[in-house]
Amino acid sequence: MQTPAADGLYHKAIIESGGAQHQTGSNESFTEASHYMADRIMHYAGLSKDEVTKLETMDWYELVEAVGRAM
Repeated sequence: MQTPAADGLYHKAIIESGGAQHQTGSNESFTEASHYMADRIMHYAGLSKDEVTKLETMDWYELVEAVGRAM
């Protein structure tokens, strides 16, 4: 969805997997685990919480790299 060929094809997306539930290795809630993973992705993307909208225009390869490092 974040590739140049997909530009204009997607306006919204729904995440349907629960992958973040077991990423932290603890019994925290799904919401807490999701926030934890989002913070890690932002960190590895080199962005602050105030720059979250920059994820929309970030190069897809850099975003994939940040997610991979966050996991």
